[in-house]
Amino acid sequence: MPEAVCKEVCKPIIVELNSRDERLKTSLEKFHQVLTVKLDGIYTCLSSKIPSRLFWRVIGGFFTLVFGICGIGIAGTLWSIYGTILEVNQKVEVMAVTVKNTREDLKYHLVRYEIQNRAIDERLDKVERGETYYRYHEKNEKEKKK
Repeated sequence: MPEAVCKEVCKPIIVELNSRDERLKTSLEKFHQVLTVKLDGIYTCLSSKIPSRLFWRVIGGFFTLVFGICGIGIAGTLWSIYGTILEVNQKVEVMAVTVKNTREDLKYHLVRYEIQNRAIDERLDKVERGETYYRYHEKNEKEKKK
């Protein structure tokens, strides 16, 4: 007997819940249709007012052009800097060779100057002592007088 009572009592609640699910489903379908229609209306309105594809293509092309020119300009500048650095490095190498050659030449000339300076000093010493050809006659006269 308790089962019969429960079946009788529970049946209207199950029927009510099923009917509520059906009503909710139909109301959601209506809401979805209304929302879809409204969104389509907004999209068609915007597309008729603004030619968006053309606009975005023009803007995209413009930015591509600007970034392309800037990129090429930056790349050219970097290449120019690289070339300048290579040129400076080559000039520094040439200058290093020139400085080395000049240093060697100066050493040679200093050694030569030292040798010539010694020779001049020796000749001056001989002149002061009277042992040179220029005072040879005076020397002979002095020796004859003695």
